Amino acid sequence: MHRVILLLLLFYHCQNSDDLYYSVSEANALLYKTFTAKDLGCSYAHEIPILMVVGDSRKDEVDKCVDAITIKDCASWKVNDPTPSECKSISYRLNF
Repeated sequence: MHRVILLLLLFYHCQNSDDLYYSVSEANALLYKTFTAKDLGCSYAHEIPILMVVGDSRKDEVDKCVDAITIKDCASWKVNDPTPSECKSISYRLNF
């Protein structure tokens, strides 16, 4: 019984690393949708790249980017490159 409890305690904090990442398509779809919604909300049109990230991206970083876009005011959004710094620093991993 003690062994079972010990094993449970050891693996309690283990997490599948894939749970920490959005796939390339998930991340890009979420970012594209967020940029498009902000453009529509601010009555402005940016040329949005189809691929914003090129690998599996950390969920917490993509979510911070989405939040940064969402809270950005329209005056700050209506510039050539309104991309928040949180979006420019998204880390990703390439799967070969």
